[in-house]
Amino acid sequence: MQVADLIQTPGRVFLKSEGAPVADSWPCVAFTRRDACARLRDTFRTGHDVLLLVGTTDPTVTPERAHRSRLLSAVTIDTAHILDTETLVAAQVWASVRHGRTRRLGYALRVLDTAHMAGPPFPAARDILPLAYTALGRYANRGGIVEALGPERDAALQLGITPVRLAHTGPSPAPSPARGGRAGRALADTPLPQDIARMAARIAERVRRSGAEKQGRHPGRAAPEGPEMRVVLERLWQDQEGRCALCGGPLQPGTENPMLQASPDRIDSADTSYGADNLHITHLACHLAKNRYGETEFRAWLRVVADRKDRMR
Repeated sequence: MQVADLIQTPGRVFLKSEGAPVADSWPCVAFTRRDACARLRDTFRTGHDVLLLVGTTDPTVTPERAHRSRLLSAVTIDTAHILDTETLVAAQVWASVRHGRTRRLGYALRVLDTAHMAGPPFPAARDILPLAYTALGRYANRGGIVEALGPERDAALQLGITPVRLAHTGPSPAPSPARGGRAGRALADTPLPQDIARMAARIAERVRRSGAEKQGRHPGRAAPEGPEMRVVLERLWQDQEGRCALCGGPLQPGTENPMLQASPDRIDSADTSYGADNLHITHLACHLAKNRYGETEFRAWLRVVADRKDRMR
């Protein structure tokens, strides 16, 4: 069997880094950034396109040496909903990675059809797809996808595979409101100008104060300026489908409730940049709670709230 046999009509071939082949314990493809996940969701045509997963070179992400830089799996994906990775993967696996470098792989698309590459040894990605593999390692593409084109696409479609049936197959269930996803797109996917202006002004003020004395010193900050920052925020709002990046609940354009107001939050607090790749939009209450108590504690609180809501239905 070949990669081309996974799909009805051969279309595009995409490449993405992963830590290991797809398995029951990790039946999805996951992303740190929601916009990267949304790009695959919006680009991928189920039944026509295929996604190849390649092991990283980082031993902390891809511990199995035989998987590093190798083509591991060929999959098709369900593009109906962006889901919370933690709800899809095995609990023990999530617990083992959430404190490591993959701790922020919070956005996922469920895998539909899966096959492992013929091997071992698995095909070396650099030998089969040299241009696409090189592009995948570039800074601008890290954590995202690239497309294999021309002869490389044709070579990928001819690769030998072994079909794998996962325990959980079929379309993704619609996510609950607490988890976000396309089901809530119509609720608040269009920001009001005052929301964007307020967030841009808040970022500008943080940048202005950076380095200034307080009880200690304000940390340094960097951000796009003026109109460019507003464009970044508008795109993030659309990519997040009008939902808080932390709790998944709908953002409230124009609200006077400060807890529900949209707040710009850096994904990696150690990174001082407010650039698009290190920024998401949250409720102010979620932002403050995560910053004060930590993401692990905040996620635990969300699970308690979600459980209470489920029991009240």
